[in-house]
Amino acid sequence: MDPDAGSSGAPGLGPNEVAVGGAQASVQPSIVGPTLILKGELSVGEALVIHGQVHGSVIGTDSVVIKRGARVSGQISAAQIQFERGTPLDEVVLSGSIRRTAGD
Repeated sequence: MDPDAGSSGAPGLGPNEVAVGGAQASVQPSIVGPTLILKGELSVGEALVIHGQVHGSVIGTDSVVIKRGARVSGQISAAQIQFERGTPLDEVVLSGSIRRTAGD
């Protein structure tokens, strides 16, 4: 993997940037960090990257990226949802364009 690639694996993106909809431009996402535990409803208008725990609903107008090691339970609704292979999705309802990626 390109060391300058972001979470999407696209060259030239920083570690916390994602390419949205295949566009060349990058967008700084909101980030649920690895030590954050969120309980309730989260509404977000920009891209969202989840490294930590989210228990509840995520409603996004952009993309949601669920990283390996994240713990998510509830409903995720976004234009585009990506999750890394090996991410447990036992108690998750996904709605939107869904894509599984190999991860880092």
